[in-house]
Amino acid sequence: MRQQDYFETIIAYDSIFHIHINSSFFIEWEIFFFGLYEPEVIRLLKKAFKPDYYAIDVGANIGAHTLAMCALVKEGRIIAIEPHPMVFSRLLKNLQINNVRNAEAAQLAVSDRNCTAQLYSFCDSDCNQGKSSLVFSEISD
Repeated sequence: MRQQDYFETIIAYDSIFHIHINSSFFIEWEIFFFGLYEPEVIRLLKKAFKPDYYAIDVGANIGAHTLAMCALVKEGRIIAIEPHPMVFSRLLKNLQINNVRNAEAAQLAVSDRNCTAQLYSFCDSDCNQGKSSLVFSEISD
């Protein structure tokens, strides 16, 4: 039902930031109703991170974890990596509305191979934006 009956809004996130959500997507639906996405991960980050840390958020999606890391890393830097064009633009929007200065976003995919890959997107009707996948083509030397 979320796919047909959804809304978009900007809400407070982790008492520090704001986040633009679209309730048709699972992560954002969870943020709207519960205040955080994966609160156990946020708690772990708060225990582990120090102000001068550098971190990479691979598969950053809309930036829920990226924003939490930015609040903890005042002197360090966060790199948020998200390959999907639509999701990446939403990640950028969330960094911009919060005027984040200690993070940068990169629209690319990360792999353990030296290769090119085709990004296959999640379906328009899917509520999980993380379902995109890569199909690899090896680069010959």
